[in-house]
Amino acid sequence: MLAQVALFLMTMQFMIRSWTAFAWTAALLAIGVAGTYRYWWKNLAPASNPGTDLAEKS
Repeated sequence: MLAQVALFLMTMQFMIRSWTAFAWTAALLAIGVAGTYRYWWKNLAPASNPGTDLAEKS
């Protein structure tokens, strides 16, 4: 959720040319993306891909 809010805020701050706030929000975005990767994406189970086992046996 932090990353989504940061993306929205960054577009608004870019449009009003608030560069200091934009930089701080970019840092928050980086923290949010890194946290999402570490605690969620990296821990996802492998995706099942039906049909690939048939292609490997041929």
